[in-house]
Amino acid sequence: MMAIMRRRPSPSRRAPWLALGVAAVVLSGCGGHDGTGAAGETAPEPVATDDAGDEAYLEVPGDVVLTAPGSELALGETAVVAWQPTTSSTGVVELSVDVLQDAPPEAFAGWLLQGQGAEASPYFVGITVENVGDGDLADARLPLYLGLDDGSLVPAAEFGAEFVACSSTPLPEPFAPGDDVGQCLVYLSVGGRAVTGLVFQPAVDVAPVTWRLTATPTG
Repeated sequence: MMAIMRRRPSPSRRAPWLALGVAAVVLSGCGGHDGTGAAGETAPEPVATDDAGDEAYLEVPGDVVLTAPGSELALGETAVVAWQPTTSSTGVVELSVDVLQDAPPEAFAGWLLQGQGAEASPYFVGITVENVGDGDLADARLPLYLGLDDGSLVPAAEFGAEFVACSSTPLPEPFAPGDDVGQCLVYLSVGGRAVTGLVFQPAVDVAPVTWRLTATPTG
């Protein structure tokens, strides 16, 4: 399910190849998964939850209160979430998913989609992120997925060349505690699946925080 996008070649410049991450991570009801995300990307490693089942699923600074796993929010609402960008670091951010919209076809003029990607429905997602932890999150990618109606989770597209319409890049460098940024991410839905929202899935055994397109907030 991997789509390859390349820029239309010009006489003076060889076209760079770039892969768009449209492979889906399918989660079962018990929190398992059947594979990996985009090529070269593995599913999040499990992290420990506490016996009380509260929101302290990762060790975070003492003044930080994480949004409870399983919370459902509406677009524009803010959550405080944590994940492990690497096995030795923990990222803590205040995150809001502000906008989800169909990407205009003209935004991809000059780019070629191949394979199943040619049938994909592209979306632009606007988010706001603030680093509320105690470490630099330079070049980290959020485990924020496009949720589809069959339970699939689609990672954000990764571009190997500049995509002006919606950069879909990692967090900037540096991204120190207290830094904040607004970003645009690209997602591709294949197979005609309906989008249900955006899903922050820090690990396979932690209930996600979800921004639903039509949601009654639960916390």
